[in-house]
Amino acid sequence: MTQTETKKKTQYPQCRMLVTRECMKAICLENSPAAKLLSVLMYWYDYSQHEAVNGLFTITRKQSDLVQDACEELTEKTIHDVAGPFLQLLGFLDTEERMGGNRYTLHIDIIHEA
Repeated sequence: MTQTETKKKTQYPQCRMLVTRECMKAICLENSPAAKLLSVLMYWYDYSQHEAVNGLFTITRKQSDLVQDACEELTEKTIHDVAGPFLQLLGFLDTEERMGGNRYTLHIDIIHEA
């Protein structure tokens, strides 16, 4: 093992994990639900095989799926009433409610600029 390689002291099973970076919280003006939702949506962008087109990245997810994605750190009501509208006010997100799952459009350029 080289100096740059370190061995984890704790081995975790493969499972979901929510990471909310300080920078996400900062650009969401310390609104934790918005930062958590943005973190989940940016995860989908970061690991998608698709690129943003004209600065926009769109995914379709049910709110219940987003709750699972956020490791139950959010509720459907919080996503609908707090986090989503706040991200819309900041210009980071557009939402279109649909029967099979809501369409979430991230304004990647605006998020990266923030």
